Amino acid sequence: MSQLTIEAPNFDRIKGETGVETSAAIELLWAVANDEAASRRAGVRTATERMAPKRINLSPSVNQNNLDTEFATVLRFDGATSVDLTGLQARVDPTILILLVLGAGTITLKNASASSLERNRIITSAGGDVAITTNRSVMLIYSNTRWREIKWM
Repeated sequence: MSQLTIEAPNFDRIKGETGVETSAAIELLWAVANDEAASRRAGVRTATERMAPKRINLSPSVNQNNLDTEFATVLRFDGATSVDLTGLQARVDPTILILLVLGAGTITLKNASASSLERNRIITSAGGDVAITTNRSVMLIYSNTRWREIKWM
């Protein structure tokens, strides 16, 4: 076992006073408690990483199917090539994602494209493809097994 955080009892003393079986039982409980604490710490680290604001800069030169967003909150497109975006990696429901285009290339969101896995597809508010040009952005929410464009009224 590594990185144990709960102080170990004196197993030799326990064994001497209560016997091998009791010592073994206490040692097992101690190991389980440490394992549970390690799992909890890992869960907190994962949640913290996923909730922290994170930006990825992308310059794709080919169409993107099932794009891995690496749990980012902002995808910044800096490239000069115009590409289609058919889907984004599925996330926990609900998740908000901002697509920001700062490069010269247009990013076209393909509505319900079969080029991406069903759970990764984008549903636009207009029901058709949406072109995001330079200095424009779109907000998406992952909800009900799809990425959905948020349209402000």
